[in-house]
This record gives sequence, structure tokens and C-alpha cells, in this order.
Amino acid sequence: MEAARSKSSHSITEYAPLAAPDHVPPTRVSCLTRIDIGQLTSDIEDVTLPLADRLTAGAILAVVGDPRISITPATCFIPGATAEIGLPEKQVARIVTMWSHAGVEKSWIEKETPQYRASLKDFWIAKYPVTNSEYWVFLRESGYEGRPSTWYLGAYPWGAYF
Repeated sequence: MEAARSKSSHSITEYAPLAAPDHVPPTRVSCLTRIDIGQLTSDIEDVTLPLADRLTAGAILAVVGDPRISITPATCFIPGATAEIGLPEKQVARIVTMWSHAGVEKSWIEKETPQYRASLKDFWIAKYPVTNSEYWVFLRESGYEGRPSTWYLGAYPWGAYF
């Protein structure tokens, strides 16, 4: 992914300000005021619901604002363990064939080889994925130039608000 970014002629500083969330006013859609955000947050974490329902709840929260996102992210403790990491080299061709319909390239899978054992110490990890808003704050505060490939021309995806 880093190689793909370095080939781009676009940088975060060049285009991102054009669509920064503080420059693009949020759209007020009347139907969104009737949404039960509490129910959506419950639904998204209810593993008994169909995946499609949970993904829909997540997509709506991404637009209207997810109350679970705060300045201090929720975290989970992960106890240390020894784990097998990576993929045996003999499985590369099979995986590439299995995912060819999705455009998977051999080099993407080869980077997961060789398989090895790793011992990890106890650690804490964020409970929820990093949002576009959180990453935008990171970019502004750190000065880091990297941008997600999903940010067209390096611009913040204006549909996702703080």
C-alpha cells in the first residue's frame, strides 16, 4: 500500500483541504432526525442480528455520528499468547485462485509468507476501527502525509462528519 501511495502525484496537503469537514457543511436531512441512535449502536454490536442489518446500522452511524467515538477510544485488553502468523507458501496459488473474482493479485498474498510463530505480550487495542474523522485529526495533529487510498485525490470524504 505504501508503494501505491508513493506513486500518486497527489498529497494530503495538496487536495485534502478542499473537502475538510470544517469546510463542507453537513447536510440536514429531515428523515435522519427520526433515527434512534441508541438502537443503532445496540444493533451494530448484536452478534445475533444478520450481518446486513449490522452493516446498515454502521453505515447510518457513519453519516449521523457514532456516539461510541470519543476523544479517548474504547479499548479491549488482549492477553499475550503465541500464535501462528502468515501463510504457508504452498497455499499462495490456491488463495489467489479462490479470490481471483475479486482481483486479488499473487504479490498481495505472497507478502503473507512465510508462516511463523510469534509470541505477543499483553496489549490493549481499540474496540472500534479508526474512523475517517479520527484519521483526519491524526493527519492534522501529526503532520503525517499518508492518506487512505479511499480518499479520492487525498481529500477527506466529506460525507463522514465529526
